Amino acid sequence: MTAIVAATDLVKTYSMGGAPVHALRGVSLEVAAGEIVAIMGHSGCGKTTLLNCLAGLDTVDDGAISIAGEPLHLMSDRRRTAYRARHMGFIFQSFNLLPVLNTVENVELPLLIAGARPREARRRAREVLAAVGMERWERHKPAQLSGGQQQRASIARALVNTPAIIWADEPTGNLDSATATVVMELIERLNRDNGQTFVIVTHDPAIGARAGRIVHMQDGVISRESEVGSRESGVVRKRHSTLGETTSLRIVTDLGLPSGSRLPTSDFRLPAKGKWTPSSPSPSSRSRAASAPCSSRPCSSSA
Repeated sequence: MTAIVAATDLVKTYSMGGAPVHALRGVSLEVAAGEIVAIMGHSGCGKTTLLNCLAGLDTVDDGAISIAGEPLHLMSDRRRTAYRARHMGFIFQSFNLLPVLNTVENVELPLLIAGARPREARRRAREVLAAVGMERWERHKPAQLSGGQQQRASIARALVNTPAIIWADEPTGNLDSATATVVMELIERLNRDNGQTFVIVTHDPAIGARAGRIVHMQDGVISRESEVGSRESGVVRKRHSTLGETTSLRIVTDLGLPSGSRLPTSDFRLPAKGKWTPSSPSPSSRSRAASAPCSSRPCSSSA
């Protein structure tokens, strides 16, 4: 499978209190197109620094980074910023939604920055919000949303420009376990339906277990990798290379809907770039969504 991310011998050193901190010590990594890769390790191991460097949010002192064949490490800051806006999406632990904007305004913002026409940006934002089950809350501001709803809105924002790769830094870190499961199920479905690549930094083994591969970091280097396995018939089969044991985790797709309910696949399939044709949820899915309770904490359901 073609590598969408290729990093070779990355070195990054910070200065803290006059002392050097070797965040990355010759890290090399490839990520295939369509993979979900989790980067794990204890605090300070270099996992967030690696993600920031791979995504072009930070620069490296030495080494090479190629994204879909483009040499990110050779780009100017301005060109790297433009490249991120066109080809990458970002999901953060703290959501990073602008408090003065409502949900649809937050989601359409990357398109407006990239030069899209306002009417087209609004149309695309609404389609992606529908894809993540957030169309009912498009006029709510972040303070009116639960933690899970804010993260789903931030996922919609990451998807709005149809990026080939999405970087997620502790995307479930501020969520309870039930809501974290819902968010990861959404990421899995988007990956499966749209073939988008996800690179996720996490400290949570339960989140890592849902990836296709785990990259373990320690003291600025990759210490080992674990192949998690394949997903079939709603079951994640997890294999730890160090333990040699296989367990299964049942995927329940509910997105906060009543127990036992499921949304059709079309609700989550994003349109191809340049072909923004809305998916039409079935009447039953619309009626279930209309009766769905807010997750995590109370919120207003008025438009």
